[in-house]
Amino acid sequence: MSTEDQKLKNFLEKNALYETIELTCVGVSQQVYDVKEIYQYCEECEMDKPFHTNGCIAFFQQHHTSSYSHVTYECVSCRKKTKQFWTIGERSYHATDKENKITVRKVGEWPRSNLSNDKVLEKFFKKDRENYFKAEVCLSHGYGIAAFAYMRRIVEENIVSLLDMIAQDENAEESMLDAIAQLKTTSPMSDKITIAKKALPSYLSPNGLNPLGQIYKQLSEGVHSLSDEECLKRANTIKFCLRFLISELANHRKTIEEFKSSISLLGNL
Repeated sequence: MSTEDQKLKNFLEKNALYETIELTCVGVSQQVYDVKEIYQYCEECEMDKPFHTNGCIAFFQQHHTSSYSHVTYECVSCRKKTKQFWTIGERSYHATDKENKITVRKVGEWPRSNLSNDKVLEKFFKKDRENYFKAEVCLSHGYGIAAFAYMRRIVEENIVSLLDMIAQDENAEESMLDAIAQLKTTSPMSDKITIAKKALPSYLSPNGLNPLGQIYKQLSEGVHSLSDEECLKRANTIKFCLRFLISELANHRKTIEEFKSSISLLGNL
């Protein structure tokens, strides 16, 4: 596989719709890129698998014209699931350039990819999968206001589930459980930010940084009062805080269960 083929392969696997990549081309009336294998998530196999094709990605065009290319890949394991890509290429030639360049844009993909590949958040937001996917699309394109709006909605819909996860922690003290109960019923966001500081065990607040308080803080302002750039920062902050809380809670619970199991085995010796 050539360097340009590898670049296109990575582009197909990882980039969002409507993003572009610039490639070198050598053909006069036709440019062919030979990307025979990509790695994608297979819904039948329920894991990432290699997908193969007998086709290629080709652009037939003249100077400053565009052409479309369509290619279909098939999972090599189950032979049931396929992945299709549609791209458009526009080639520009300048007499002073040492190489021709072609700008390739991804304009179609089916089935659509999970952009984040974050299994922790995907599992947590499984009931809000569509809105979570839309939030990720907006984040990948830098659409801050839209990303924040979607992230805000899914957090508001799932915050009780997150609080329940925290309450189930074996180290949860009575004061912590009371704070969590208050968070479920308190309306003013300013009160939620204050109460959230009391609702986490120390291992979930490294160096005194409280991710739950940060989530409520980011949600405290309406989207209409923030710039696109500020909304993007807030959406990413919410995402990072959520991931930290969910993964740490899951890992902590797993570690405790493994410890209990080990001690139980030792006790039987």
